[in-house]
Amino acid sequence: LVPQSPRPIQNVVAPVPGTNYCGPAQARQSNDQENLRIDQKLSEKDNVFGSLSWSNGTLLNPPALSQADGGALAPGYSSDLLSRLAMISYTRIWTPALLSETRVAFTRSVQNRSDSDGQIDSYKAYGIPGYNPFTSRAAGGLPNLNIANYSGLGGPTFNPSYETTNVWSFIQNVAW
Repeated sequence: LVPQSPRPIQNVVAPVPGTNYCGPAQARQSNDQENLRIDQKLSEKDNVFGSLSWSNGTLLNPPALSQADGGALAPGYSSDLLSRLAMISYTRIWTPALLSETRVAFTRSVQNRSDSDGQIDSYKAYGIPGYNPFTSRAAGGLPNLNIANYSGLGGPTFNPSYETTNVWSFIQNVAW
């Protein structure tokens, strides 16, 4: 092993027979959601209904091994989850044999996920020279490190993740 390895290994919690390490992890999740629906009969032949859903959620998963250096050996993560859904539909009965429905909808999903050690220069903390992790939005933290016959250390390969999706839908149905 390289000279830098003793420092990270000192921060790993006590080993357990049959595994590489063991430590408590206490995730916390919070979700707030509100829903609204309206139905209105405008006339014998015209109906409108709509819905709105609003959701905010957070997930905090603390470092699994050690809090040292922000949990750089096996960082936890925080995740913000936002959902927005809106829809309105208009139905018209033209004749007893002809019906039409027009529907417009919008969906927005935002998922932001970041590591607990993202603001810490783990390279400097562990004596690893030659790289400045703050040159990108990914920021600090150690990369995923694997040593044969041991579980991996460091951050996951897909964090941070900043995802936003917006979808508009328009539907026109005619039944006869």
